[in-house]
Amino acid sequence: MQWVILALTVLGLLLMASRYPKIASGILGALLLFIGLLLVLDSSDKKTASSRAAELELINTRMTPSYADSYNFSGRISNNSESIIREITIQVTLKDCADDDDGSCSVIGEEIARLPVAIPAGQARDFDENVYLGPSKPEHEARWEYLILDAQIR
Repeated sequence: MQWVILALTVLGLLLMASRYPKIASGILGALLLFIGLLLVLDSSDKKTASSRAAELELINTRMTPSYADSYNFSGRISNNSESIIREITIQVTLKDCADDDDGSCSVIGEEIARLPVAIPAGQARDFDENVYLGPSKPEHEARWEYLILDAQIR
């Protein structure tokens, strides 16, 4: 849809430039300024997403087997920020670790889970989401790792 609007705008500017070149160049300049402003605002929002993610805490996370090689990912998310969180993106990793303590683990499953939540500032909410990590089963000890990648605010 954006490409159709962009194409119509460019076509309109080309038609207008033949009769009113000053007006067409003014509109083009305003559009370029607007697009630049949107890009700057979007990049500043990306920079603060990681700081928002750092203000969240996963508590009592559990992975329980579910149907068709999937798992129920549940727990509680605590929002220590000053914003209302509306969606959280978490990377869930399943590792198969040998019994010895040499730290040799191999990743056998990984999934990005998007949790639609509504957590006011300073509060916590429970979550329960189904994730699919592939058909691989751990041969030794299963270890789970969770990393909050992003948090969308309202």
